[in-house]
Amino acid sequence: MVLLMKISFLLKELIVIAKKQKTDFALHMNMTPSGLSKILTEKGIPTIKDRKIFTKLASEYFAQNIYSPGCYWKFENIFPVIYDFESQDDLQSFLSYAIEYALDGAFTEEININLDCSERGQYYIGKRPVLGLLCILLSDYVTSNSNNPLEIYFSIPLLDSSYTKIFQKMVLIGKDGFKNIIFNFFYNKNFLNELEQKNPGTISFDSILSLIVKYQKHFQINLWETSQDISPFLLLKGNILMFFNAQIDGTPILTAVYNKSYIAVFYNILMKRDARKISYEKEEIITFLEDNPDFFDKLADKKLKSVYNFTSFGYMLTNEELDTLNGDKTLKNNLKKLFDDAMSNNTNYSVSSTSMDKFISMGKVIVPFIGTFYFPPNKRIPYLQRFDSYLKEGSYNKMKIINSDLSNMVIFCFEEFSLAYVISDTYEREIMHFFGTNKINDILYDEMIKSSELSMDFSTELWNAYQQELIDHIH
Repeated sequence: MVLLMKISFLLKELIVIAKKQKTDFALHMNMTPSGLSKILTEKGIPTIKDRKIFTKLASEYFAQNIYSPGCYWKFENIFPVIYDFESQDDLQSFLSYAIEYALDGAFTEEININLDCSERGQYYIGKRPVLGLLCILLSDYVTSNSNNPLEIYFSIPLLDSSYTKIFQKMVLIGKDGFKNIIFNFFYNKNFLNELEQKNPGTISFDSILSLIVKYQKHFQINLWETSQDISPFLLLKGNILMFFNAQIDGTPILTAVYNKSYIAVFYNILMKRDARKISYEKEEIITFLEDNPDFFDKLADKKLKSVYNFTSFGYMLTNEELDTLNGDKTLKNNLKKLFDDAMSNNTNYSVSSTSMDKFISMGKVIVPFIGTFYFPPNKRIPYLQRFDSYLKEGSYNKMKIINSDLSNMVIFCFEEFSLAYVISDTYEREIMHFFGTNKINDILYDEMIKSSELSMDFSTELWNAYQQELIDHIH
């Protein structure tokens, strides 16, 4: 197998993180230093009889010596996929799953069991075990294949909070370990119809967008739209296939399948479904525009209804400023037309206060698939004041300021479809998601604009007060 973390590696790393001597750990485990040395040098492992007490004592020892608020960052070399532990007991539970997982690998090697051909799987019941094993399996997949391109295929019911809350808790802390990963997410296009109905217990669309932005910071993410229902799964291509179920009381169950023949069959069937990729990286967009030079002309015929802005976008750059950026001149001209349309009287425009704060802090505005334009500190307030020229009589009711934590994204809602542009924190990765539906505008309006807690009506007084606050903050 490619996976199954070595118990020797895991224990060595945990000893380093705990900042303890091996002899101290051996004493706690009621072992001789030579007995521990055999495990650390892969010359021996605890017997099946001793497995339970070994796991309990080891997880207890390391949890006591490692836990502190936010300590999950200490595990970067072992678990690049992890979560923030709520307590020492939470950490101990996680470490017990990790030690059991590593011991499973050692036992299967010792008795020569080949899980790649096994017709049996492993299952885990409960939110904590499912979350813990997901982090362990994904971490092992990433660290075991760090130099190889990796592909992950994934589908969960987006509106089922028992699943999405688990994935929302996961944190990615590996510095470079995710750069070779392509994350393919499959969803049923009918979920937007269900989301409109606002059934109790369903997750918000804002939370779904936050998940997309969260994971795109680390690796390439592709969204796949299908009209067919797909049972919840997570496939680590060529290694493990995980199925998710929820029982009548909401308890989640994860079943892990290692059989390589079935994994290959499952993958082939998945890719033959009617799924349509709706995500495009920068290179794909550039190629598409070269092959379809009339795209922006056709786009101009579509009515742009709303813009939801959660990053520093270059709407108000002049032609002269755009000319200083490298890139295709025709593309820059077409983007300028789109920017003007977004800021026109005909379009509802909503902007997050955090995106404006970020601009004042960093001074960068984004021009999609072209680059970023930098304003020095003394030019930032004047740039925002260009907004005044767009504030015409009767336009205030079309503009809103949103209090949202969503970032690195702009959503253009047309009459028949929506475009979601997402950029990474470093501005290196850009992607466009094409949603072939007109429902996103209505959903975002209900979630962000109707809510008095999230949005504020635009006014001259509000805008002047905000500018003065920024000026006072700078000085």
